[in-house]
Amino acid sequence: GAEKVGQLWKLVSDKKSRVQCSCFVKTWNSTVVEMYYLLFLLASVIAVVFKLRIPPVPKQRVKRLVGKCLEKAISHRADTPENTLAGIRQASKKGAMAVEVDVQFTRDGVPVLMHDECVNRTSDGCGRLREMTLEEAKRLDVGYKFGEEFSGEPIPTLYEAVDLCLELDMVLLLDVKSDASKMANIIKQLCSKNPELYDKMIVASFYSEVLYAVRKAEPNIVVALIMRPGEFVYDCDTGALHRAGEWEMNVVAPLHDLVRVFTNNYVAWWLAGVDIVFLYKGNVNSRLLQVWHRREKHVFVWTVNEREDILHYRNELGLAVLTDKICLAN
Repeated sequence: GAEKVGQLWKLVSDKKSRVQCSCFVKTWNSTVVEMYYLLFLLASVIAVVFKLRIPPVPKQRVKRLVGKCLEKAISHRADTPENTLAGIRQASKKGAMAVEVDVQFTRDGVPVLMHDECVNRTSDGCGRLREMTLEEAKRLDVGYKFGEEFSGEPIPTLYEAVDLCLELDMVLLLDVKSDASKMANIIKQLCSKNPELYDKMIVASFYSEVLYAVRKAEPNIVVALIMRPGEFVYDCDTGALHRAGEWEMNVVAPLHDLVRVFTNNYVAWWLAGVDIVFLYKGNVNSRLLQVWHRREKHVFVWTVNEREDILHYRNELGLAVLTDKICLAN
């Protein structure tokens, strides 16, 4: 009886071992299949990302363009009155070889030079530019605050500014605020009409989606990513907190800033093929400069209005400088 019990136990044990072995094989096979699926998914994501990436402009052409900006300081907002044809002429007379202007759109979709969303600060009118037609915007006087010499100065269109900069042989830096697809089409039209703009225009923006859209429409244009941590929390000009509700200011805006800083630093610049980075003067440090130089990107600093600082950034650090005081720089 004991022998039969032993044989029976051995039979059961062998069967149990076979079942366990079979389960292990099935589990292992399932794990291997899942790993293959994960690797395939990862490879697909990487392939899509590389497919979406827009390669940078050839280095030699970027170097020539940046060289013009390094030779002398860049006039920020095109001198006085800001964002006007008169301001561009003033900057040229003071020795600037490059001017930076801001682009907004009128209600009828025309790109014009204006920094703020509202015209209150810089003109004799009031209201949101986006709610005005070009004809209405052209009636405003953006030079009356600066004496009779500039009285009656109108808001210029981007097309007028481009023509003047080409006439004066100046590099034009466009700070684009919004309307990515619309701006991309306009840049493509401008470059098609004036191929020399490839060597005389830089499109800059805080928003990487704008730069991506522009380069997708016109791959040969040089673009610059403007970076400043806290842009959604603090006003870039005054440093004051943006007016918003407690929830937005304490939670949403800081989170938005964190996401923006991360994507701009690690993803967006690479995807859009950015060649130039604009750093706010208060954020410039040796570590940050090393990061961007290691990535072979040119660095511009804004807005520097003290002569000693201008000379330090430009002559000692080799950085292009944007300034409101072009007479001090050149």
